[in-house]
Amino acid sequence: MFISGDRIPARHDPAPATDEHGRSAAYSGPHITLWSAGSDRDTWAICGDEGELIAFGPFGFDDPDHPRGEALRAENAAAIKAIRLAAHVRAVVNVPAANLHLLVSRTLDHARLTTIANSHQLTLNLIVTSDWNPATEWVNSGGYLQPAVDPVELLVDDSYPSAS
Repeated sequence: MFISGDRIPARHDPAPATDEHGRSAAYSGPHITLWSAGSDRDTWAICGDEGELIAFGPFGFDDPDHPRGEALRAENAAAIKAIRLAAHVRAVVNVPAANLHLLVSRTLDHARLTTIANSHQLTLNLIVTSDWNPATEWVNSGGYLQPAVDPVELLVDDSYPSAS
């Protein structure tokens, strides 16, 4: 994942949020780039911007977004997990808002994902790409991986100044 104070090129520039809950800071805030994928085998994966694996595994049966064998629901649920990870990164970096560039392989429920991202003070730039999605290689691999180190340590560019 890439997090930086500099703007990164994107296919669709996110519009700046304008409400009074700190979201107006997202446009100039840090940029987080993640890939996500889900499978009809009820599995999910999240990778960083360079394809590095962040986490993958099966959906828990108590997960409210469990896809129950539906591929599109799995893709949306994986995207929600990526949004929640980005929200965790935003909170740890201690900034009021951030931009999430989320790369996926198919058209998802943009309105729902944007609402969820906004509730976490993230501006979502959902990018549907036909490029190779590294997360798709992990969704069918079986098993489960949560990094031994907090994902924030793996993902945050140490040069980005956190807000005090």
